[in-house]
Amino acid sequence: MELFGSSASPFVRKVRVMAIEAGVDTTFVWRELSTTPINPDLQLAEANPLAKMPTMMTANRQMLYDS
Repeated sequence: MELFGSSASPFVRKVRVMAIEAGVDTTFVWRELSTTPINPDLQLAEANPLAKMPTMMTANRQMLYDS
C-alpha cells in the first residue's frame, strides 16, 4: 500500500498514527508530496481527482481518499 501526503498535514499525521497503532505502518510506502490548492502535485492529482491528502493506494491499485 502507498500513502500519499505531507508530514505537515494534520490529516496525514492522523492516518500515520492510526497505522502505527494498528500495527500496519510497515506495509505502507510513504510518498511525501508538496501540494497547494493553486499548484496541485501531479502525482497526487493522478491518484485522487480532488488532489487532496491523504490518499492511499491499495495493493490492487484501488485509490482511497476523503473521509
